[in-house]
Amino acid sequence: MTTMTYILTLGIYLTVFAYGRAGEKVRSDNNENQMFNSKSIDSLYDKHIDQVSFGIFCGECSHNCATMYRYSMVGNQNSLFVDHTDSYFNNYGKISFGTQITDKNKLAIADKIVKNIPDNLLTTKKSIETFGCPDCTDGCGIYFEIHQGKTTKKFYIDYSNSEMPKEIQKFAEFLKTNIRKL
Repeated sequence: MTTMTYILTLGIYLTVFAYGRAGEKVRSDNNENQMFNSKSIDSLYDKHIDQVSFGIFCGECSHNCATMYRYSMVGNQNSLFVDHTDSYFNNYGKISFGTQITDKNKLAIADKIVKNIPDNLLTTKKSIETFGCPDCTDGCGIYFEIHQGKTTKKFYIDYSNSEMPKEIQKFAEFLKTNIRKL
């Protein structure tokens, strides 16, 4: 085994060991059990995200019924675009992002959204998934789309359903809060 092979093997071993330990329960100073919140090693290496699109849609309204955002992380320059034209409805789901947002605070909000995507959305094999009943009973819905290489996953999330999995409920609330800031 060459020195370089040995170093690479040791580095991989240490990385796997460190991430494997991150999910274990540990004892804190105040004697409460806590879990580290970390992405799995698979999501770090195999789940590279190129861009996300997200927003709120409301079918029963007359103006600005579907404001959507697209955050792209391709290359060394991240970009954020918004669509206020309701193209989500008017173009049968093909959103036209025409206005670029260059505010660094808003770019940071979009980056924070990407960093908080639940693992079950990243690892699902489904290309389309619905949680709850989005926009039923005039309640609006949350649209979330992930582009990972050639794979696109679309999620439709009920705006206020408490019957969803806890991880999705928490992410939906997080999205609503941060979309309001944009």
